[in-house]
Amino acid sequence: MKKITFLFFISILSASAQFNNYNMSNSVISSNMSWFVLQDSNGDIFTATNSGLNKFNPNNNQWTNYTTSNSNIPSNEIHGLAFDNAGNLWIATYGGGLSKFNGTTFTNYNASNSSIGSEQLYHLTYQASANKLWIASRNSGLISFDINTQTFYNYGPSDGLTDAIIDDVDIDSVGNVWLACRYEGVAMFNGTSFVYYTTLSGLLGNEVYSISIAPNGLVWAGTLNGISSFDGNGWTNYSTANSGLSGNYVRQIEFKNSDIWIAMGGGGIQKFDGNTNWTTYNQSTCNIANDSIWSIYLSANGELWAASFGRGLLNMPPEKPSPSAIHETENPSNEFYVYNHCLWMNQLYTDIFIIDMKGQLVFKEKPKGTMLQLPNLPEGIYLASLLDEQGNIHSKKFYSTAE
Repeated sequence: MKKITFLFFISILSASAQFNNYNMSNSVISSNMSWFVLQDSNGDIFTATNSGLNKFNPNNNQWTNYTTSNSNIPSNEIHGLAFDNAGNLWIATYGGGLSKFNGTTFTNYNASNSSIGSEQLYHLTYQASANKLWIASRNSGLISFDINTQTFYNYGPSDGLTDAIIDDVDIDSVGNVWLACRYEGVAMFNGTSFVYYTTLSGLLGNEVYSISIAPNGLVWAGTLNGISSFDGNGWTNYSTANSGLSGNYVRQIEFKNSDIWIAMGGGGIQKFDGNTNWTTYNQSTCNIANDSIWSIYLSANGELWAASFGRGLLNMPPEKPSPSAIHETENPSNEFYVYNHCLWMNQLYTDIFIIDMKGQLVFKEKPKGTMLQLPNLPEGIYLASLLDEQGNIHSKKFYSTAE
């Protein structure tokens, strides 16, 4: 018997975050129509647009644009991005097929030089254990590409895949391939056959645009009618009618810690704790430039990057630590201390926040080593909060003397 769960206990929280907006009027981004956003290991942001690939260094505000006019990228319309273990960026273009960017040159795979089944690609995901790409396409359903052997396989009706339009793809921990089908719900490929989940199985809608596997193994599907999550036995459904979801058209779902982050084509961005609390970031609650969000990326330091359909690239800096929300300690392990206007640390941290006793963020920095020169602060008591690579916050009060 199928299990369908609806939730009705709702807590909607207001958002106080401030967004930065990078668009064609205030930056050299190549287009305001952004489809996808991703960050590399160096912290650079890549955004896929309908006018090429953009690389943005947030530390020095430098942009590098790759288009068909200044590079051999095969198409200006780009829908999906994924990195492999070697650091190559794989690009799903709409009209030019698949491309690999090694940081210098593009290697292209299209109908004229490979057996790829479609040149109109939407999204892709990288399977590290097999060194393989799984690609969602418009005309050829699911496509796999073995990077080692450089071979494509196109899955279609003869394999049991009946929907030729696949919008998104993800891999679970045991290697099952999950598909967001445009018209036939969610499909799961176990390596041998396809299993379908539709409204008859409890799915909220058969028009599915995103599929994401959570760290706990739950499958999250973003549909035109809201969100459905699958625990292996049945579906739990969230929509504007029964939850705090601010829009039913869901474009992407991502995860950070225990929170579920949702990009919506008209409802902005939401954070859901998986229980009853929803935090909404849209034009009614904050300064976000657009509510049509196609993609989001959550950085390790807590920053959020969003691809906006119409207003370019959006950025929400990390929420500053609140003194009232942080457990203050005398830090007997002497993890760090402030002396002579310098912060001395016994390990590397990813982010440093200095907050005054009014709760105002007065300084932030990404340290390059274990000693950091602090700015001249007015005399008074401050809270130093340091974020480590595991996402833990280490805090201590210190007193700054005037120069």
